[in-house]
Amino acid sequence: RLPPWASPQTILDIQIKGEKFQLPTTSSTALLVAEDLGLAPITFLAERLRKEQHYSSLVLLGFTGELPFRPAPSRIMVSDLPAGVIATMPLFEDWHLPSRIAHADEPPGCFGGTVLELARSWLQQQHETSVKLYISGDSEMISSGVNLANEFGLEYSAVVVGDN
Repeated sequence: RLPPWASPQTILDIQIKGEKFQLPTTSSTALLVAEDLGLAPITFLAERLRKEQHYSSLVLLGFTGELPFRPAPSRIMVSDLPAGVIATMPLFEDWHLPSRIAHADEPPGCFGGTVLELARSWLQQQHETSVKLYISGDSEMISSGVNLANEFGLEYSAVVVGDN
């Protein structure tokens, strides 16, 4: 059974817009943030970055409705996140990439809010760290993500997914 956001009609109508993700030219922390249909581009980027030695990465995923996978408790510690936020996507755990999940319904281990609220919480704790923000989701989420990047003075790269 497909989650509500991934109905067969939605899958047929998916469009990806914008430039491809631009990798940072210097060592930095890559903060990968995706919501719903933005999961695929972020997963592709995460797979690429995990092979690079000079990046550290954190993947934050946001969902509405049913999750498209069974979350698992992470064994990878991530500082500067709210206590109890330990749910991860098993694929990222297998890749040894720290990731966490945000969901408004707050399933066990998930952050109770949006993925950008979770990203903001983490960014507020970062001092003297070079962070590049990668965002993937619908145009509304991208717009909010760009505002977040500007607020923190971050370089960013974004891919819009799902808008017609």
